[in-house]
Amino acid sequence: MKKKISEILSEYLIRHAGEEHKLEEFSMFIEEFFDNVHENYVDVHTDFYAEIEDFTEEVDEEMITAVVEHLRHKDGTLSGAKWTLEEVQTVAKQYDVKTKIEACGKVHDCHRFWFAMNYVYAVHYSINRTINGYVDLAIDEMCNKNVCFDKIIKKIFEKI
Repeated sequence: MKKKISEILSEYLIRHAGEEHKLEEFSMFIEEFFDNVHENYVDVHTDFYAEIEDFTEEVDEEMITAVVEHLRHKDGTLSGAKWTLEEVQTVAKQYDVKTKIEACGKVHDCHRFWFAMNYVYAVHYSINRTINGYVDLAIDEMCNKNVCFDKIIKKIFEKI
């Protein structure tokens, strides 16, 4: 039975995980393969490039911090960080955020929740909204299947 591409790739990457030169050779192989693709398949090259770039560009704490500092209200005024990471972690424990997010089938990440809290403050600010209201909104946004915070973070990060 013929192996799937994912199996071939996975086995190769695991076998050569500590061999930087082999991984570089493999990267060059893929690059050259797509560079030599027939003109009729240029869209495949373009789509593959976009997908692999999106997949490998991982959101990290540094990126989240930079984005939070540049969050803006709907009217365009700078919102920045309303709450520190430590403040949000304290609130998250009080409201059992981890359990609520995991109940939605999502993985709880304290930095992403910190982003979510500051994001909903920037986007949904209301003088009448309490901290409880912002926690609920942040959980709702994180659990919303139509919203991908990693894409939002990446998009904002590109603009700063």
